[in-house]
Amino acid sequence: MVDTNINTSTHQHINTFLACDWGTSSFRLALVSLDGDIKEVVSNNRGIAATFREWKERSGSDADRFNYYLNIIRTGIAEIESRLGVTLQDVPLVISGMASSSIGMMNLPYGKIPFALDGSDLAIHHEAATENFPHATLLISGVRSDNDVMRGEETQLVGVTQDYASKSDHLFIFPGTHSKHIRIADGKALAFTTYMTGEFFDVLTKNSILADSVMGNSTLHERDNLENFKEGVLEGVNGNLLNSTFHVRTRGLLGGRSKEANYFFLSGLLIGSELRGVSGDVTIVGGEFISECYEEALRVLGVSNVARIDGAQAVIKGQARIVQRNRPIQP
Repeated sequence: MVDTNINTSTHQHINTFLACDWGTSSFRLALVSLDGDIKEVVSNNRGIAATFREWKERSGSDADRFNYYLNIIRTGIAEIESRLGVTLQDVPLVISGMASSSIGMMNLPYGKIPFALDGSDLAIHHEAATENFPHATLLISGVRSDNDVMRGEETQLVGVTQDYASKSDHLFIFPGTHSKHIRIADGKALAFTTYMTGEFFDVLTKNSILADSVMGNSTLHERDNLENFKEGVLEGVNGNLLNSTFHVRTRGLLGGRSKEANYFFLSGLLIGSELRGVSGDVTIVGGEFISECYEEALRVLGVSNVARIDGAQAVIKGQARIVQRNRPIQP
């Protein structure tokens, strides 16, 4: 266990931490205050998958694996220090996402469902600060059920559920490459399900026969995009997905539908298939565009009690709650 007293070299950074959200395809590091105020951000496409490939090609030795990944974080910290003209020595670091996976800096065992919404029983690895890396580090692992896994959404959930502890039943939807539906009740996350909606969409629009039938370059509410999207949602709910997907091609060949119209139809089709059977109170946690699409789809399905929360802010708030619980920062 690491020392819980953190002495920063600059007084103004006593109540701050470094928040790293490291996904499969993206890297994001921010200097953040405990109340969620973001002071500076570094982001790039050096995601876990690319970093893993680089490490395998250049070394592949487990002896330097952790440090290899840490060097990318060092570079990000140095960039923040340069931008702000400060030193961040001794400022703690919290890492969530895929960094704790089999292709990450350290393969940590999953925590288990159910888990408390305050993050008190998540699986967290502590790394003490060293001379070479003067930042006490918390690496947050993911969560598993009997047949499903997630990494990253558990931290977002902790960040958005402070006002939901007394809820008897609520569904959180985290849209994305592998969309997650997490059911909570009475202060705990009870169950979750993964849908490969975003990945299917990416594969179909880039590497299938449908690639030449779609084109996305506008917003949901431009022209007749919304109507095509709604049409797709209804077919996704009521049709057979393997058959309906081919309609993206025939809509263009036989119906004269534009590639842009087909893009939104396919999006609605996959999202509608995912949301089949959803009811009750729902909160969507994600980026603006994708959250808007899911909210519109739920409206088509008659689900009206829907809230939206920014996904990036959810990560920051979740990390802040976890760092305060695990390493209280003292002035």
